[in-house]
Amino acid sequence: MNRRGCPKRTASFVFVHLPDVCLNKLIHIFAAMSITNIIVVITALISIAAFYHRDTMIRLLFNPYMVSERGQWYRFITSGFVHADWIHLLINMLVFWSFGSVVEHYYNALFEEKGPWYFILLYLGRDHYSHHTNLQKNICIMPDIIH
Repeated sequence: MNRRGCPKRTASFVFVHLPDVCLNKLIHIFAAMSITNIIVVITALISIAAFYHRDTMIRLLFNPYMVSERGQWYRFITSGFVHADWIHLLINMLVFWSFGSVVEHYYNALFEEKGPWYFILLYLGRDHYSHHTNLQKNICIMPDIIH
């Protein structure tokens, strides 16, 4: 047991090791939060980890070459959780929190129990759409390099 009362056995989460009991406490906290708040916390954790680990930042950012040539399709999603610096992260999270809370509320009212799932799809879909157009643009500009 450590000084926080958590056992020393750990689980890996965003390149940070968390004891199993502490991880269970986080799951209970997340269950009581809105989807918007959960996305803000997860994005902040991933971005902060990437600020201090450059190789993590490079592995998570969207890179059309790595997607098309190396099949790293996960970058469509992970890049949405990484920000360039503290100001970028803070402003994006403040704006997302203010607008996301309102949109999430309307989705819950309009779609009832499916509202949270549609909200998550909307959030992930915006990254997919923007990166898909970026990928298509780069394939057209540099066909010899990408194909």
